[in-house]
Amino acid sequence: MLAWRVLPKLVIVGFVAYAAAVLDWPLRAISLHIPLSYNEGWNAFHTLRLRSGGDLYPPIAPDIFINYPPLSFYIVGALARLIGDDIIAGRIIATMALAITTLNVGLIARYLGAKSEIAIIAALAFLCFIATFFPEYVGVNDPQWQVQAFQSSGLLVLLSDRRSWRSIAITALLIVLGGLVKHSALIMPVTITLWLLVEDRTALKRWCVSLIAIGALALAICYIAYGHDFIDQLIGFGRTYTLGMASLVLRMLGPQFAAFTMVALIGAMLHRRSPEGRLIGIYVVTSAIGSVLLMTGAGVIYNTLVDLVIAMMLGCALFARYIVERVGITARSAAIATTLTGLLFALRFIMIAPAALHVYDAIPLEAGRLAAWSSIIETIRTTPGPVACETLALCYWAGRHSEVEFFNFGQRARLDPGYDAPLRTKIEAGAIALIQLDLDTGESRLTPALQSLIDEHYVVATSSVAIIKEPR
Repeated sequence: MLAWRVLPKLVIVGFVAYAAAVLDWPLRAISLHIPLSYNEGWNAFHTLRLRSGGDLYPPIAPDIFINYPPLSFYIVGALARLIGDDIIAGRIIATMALAITTLNVGLIARYLGAKSEIAIIAALAFLCFIATFFPEYVGVNDPQWQVQAFQSSGLLVLLSDRRSWRSIAITALLIVLGGLVKHSALIMPVTITLWLLVEDRTALKRWCVSLIAIGALALAICYIAYGHDFIDQLIGFGRTYTLGMASLVLRMLGPQFAAFTMVALIGAMLHRRSPEGRLIGIYVVTSAIGSVLLMTGAGVIYNTLVDLVIAMMLGCALFARYIVERVGITARSAAIATTLTGLLFALRFIMIAPAALHVYDAIPLEAGRLAAWSSIIETIRTTPGPVACETLALCYWAGRHSEVEFFNFGQRARLDPGYDAPLRTKIEAGAIALIQLDLDTGESRLTPALQSLIDEHYVVATSSVAIIKEPR
């Protein structure tokens, strides 16, 4: 009897071992001064300006585009005051928020009626999926996981009690807090609204009142605190839209999502007569549609799919619950059914395990070139005159202000061709003493015209781990 009970625990141990192996390097890299993402330096500069007493939302300028709400900068800034590095603080916060989201997936699965072993497996499968297929968002200074931690906590509160004003107001508060991290965090509130529309009209009214009241209060506080520049920065900076990224991501990640999503929908269908099944069915559909729509914005990549990962793992937990409840007549049969459904979660990870161990190969490579990165940072630090960094983390660690924020400036210049005139003048005059560029990736965050102008008036001084250009 005892041997059968051990089997589900072995599946859990297997998931833990897989996650530990894949996450080894991302966790080791948290304290290293190597850039892991374009967003790291961008977030760090805004956090530094806030905690240094500057305006979080100044007027839009070539070097300052801040199209995120304020909350993440306060959260990261609070830790950065203690450790002195906004990028490392952001990495720590992101890792903690991912852990909270993982925990919430397991707890929500329990509220959906899954056995504890299945709930744990669902949570670990979520973590393993993120670790394997979302490497640019693991251990990186980016606010995405703060959003998910807040909003998944909101869903958890709602599932514990969807009828009382108190729990609905707390849920609305947590959803709004997620929106104060990223205002594009719409999938969860839409899911909750549609679910309550189907399940409980009284709860829906309370939810709408709470969400609108708390959201309006939050918006009013932001407007009073930051003025009209808050609105200008949040929605007025300009962004191009294309289906190209959505098409690319779906081609690359579609096969990884397909099986889990199909099982999740089956799980929701099998429980379609219960509130839990209808919730997960709605969540899968809204997250699938919403993630593709959000992905059409330039600079937005597969992080929009995170809600779909949560939804599909919860749906798979419902599927496992159905199988275990139907087959698990005895303790032995329940243990076997739990083990087999747990292995269903694990099958895809078992298939790709050898390749998954190489997902983060770039991190040990860059860690081995730490001296080269330090040299680039020192060059930026000691160069007299204005500098501009495409990799903003390098300017941040060098303690230098970047004259241009490449991506958002490039987006604005594409929408308003005359906007880049002052920068063109500086480049032609060689007024920027040093321009750091990423190694050639075949893409340019600036417009092609600006990139050609830099090539015409600047010469490569260094091209080791990054390119340093100086005026001719």
